[in-house]
Amino acid sequence: MRSNEEQTKLILEKYENHKTKKRKKTKIITACISVAACLVSVFGIGSIMQHEPDLPPDNNNFPVNTQLQTTEKESNSATAESGVYIPEIKIEPVEENVMADMLAMVKYNDRIYVGHYLWDHPMEYNEHKDLLGEYVGTGNNKITCWSDEKDYEGQFASNTPYNFYTVKGYDPVFRLAAVMHLENGSFIEFFDCLNGIWLQTGTDLYEDLLHITDNYTSVLYQLHNDWDYGKGNYKQLDTVTDSDIKAFIETLKASEFVDLTDTASAHEIYNGKQAHLFFQMHDGTTLGIRLFEGGYVEFAGTSARAYVYMPGEIFDVIFNATT
Repeated sequence: MRSNEEQTKLILEKYENHKTKKRKKTKIITACISVAACLVSVFGIGSIMQHEPDLPPDNNNFPVNTQLQTTEKESNSATAESGVYIPEIKIEPVEENVMADMLAMVKYNDRIYVGHYLWDHPMEYNEHKDLLGEYVGTGNNKITCWSDEKDYEGQFASNTPYNFYTVKGYDPVFRLAAVMHLENGSFIEFFDCLNGIWLQTGTDLYEDLLHITDNYTSVLYQLHNDWDYGKGNYKQLDTVTDSDIKAFIETLKASEFVDLTDTASAHEIYNGKQAHLFFQMHDGTTLGIRLFEGGYVEFAGTSARAYVYMPGEIFDVIFNATT
């Protein structure tokens, strides 16, 4: 089985080959959506049998593949005076022979929310149900690789059958919560909408949407090899001072987003050293970020090639302590 890093490189290489062959005035990013494939092939987690007893019988199947498409004028995300634009995702029927990444999604208020899984930091339903706000709907679980166009229309078009809620303390334009009743228990997981938006500085994401400042209880880190092969081995980030962590956060918030989509750096940064930080938040959630040698920071909940760029002493202090 390939490691996470090998999977990432393979996806990037295949996408570049596909993009070169099919470059047009308007281009597309494709993403095939499957929770099972995402968990098994990308995160290295065993098969999870899913069942929702409160849903109709025909919604009890595990989601299978479909496609996310992002349309754009010049590139996957376009840099402008106001920052980096993450294009809006559109869901459309799959083209033949299209490379696909595996994700889970739901459509709500004409926006596409994509699930991201931090399964080493599960949120058990009974412990965290107070986070749930208003029930907004249930994914129709109709989208597959063989769906008709009508299956992509309407509220809660989805490849999942989960019940969705707003999340207390978070803007529903950005984040929804899915309640998942699985064979090994009931869990809450987030579906975030980080497309169709501009990101100028780290504040736009890490403060305005994720509320990181003075809102965490501890910080864990994971060596990249442990993350890559799903070994766990989380460690407390206790070799740096609280002042160092706060300085890192302030620099993260003040630094600008950069778009590496059509640059060699989009591949090169994966060849260097990497580290993974996990902020344990007061509300029980986990905020995961990925650090790349040279000063790039990626939010664990997005696959966009947009990063906060913050090279310098304080980045190096944290990076060196986690690699």
